[in-house]
Amino acid sequence: MKVFIKDGKILKISKRLKNFNGGYVGITLVPINKFEIYKSTAFNISNEYNGNIHVEMILQRLADGGEEIFYKDISALGWAEIDTVEDLKKAEKILRTYRSTPLQGV
Repeated sequence: MKVFIKDGKILKISKRLKNFNGGYVGITLVPINKFEIYKSTAFNISNEYNGNIHVEMILQRLADGGEEIFYKDISALGWAEIDTVEDLKKAEKILRTYRSTPLQGV
């Protein structure tokens, strides 16, 4: 999932973005003080789309409504999504790095 980030916040999230500078890996942390608005937004979208709902829809609706959607860069943790040949090359490079590094704490 492609995301457009500006000033440390996610403004747009969609597979169809032409202008993007990050990726969403499907992990979301909802702070307790934002849970009710998140839940309410999820129910509203579910009703609008007859139960066909994705977390990205919730995040986009919240961002569109002015909620701050922060992110954490995990690119240095060995994560790579593979959608293109370029993505595959990047993932192979990451794997080579991990193969040459002994596992810590195992």
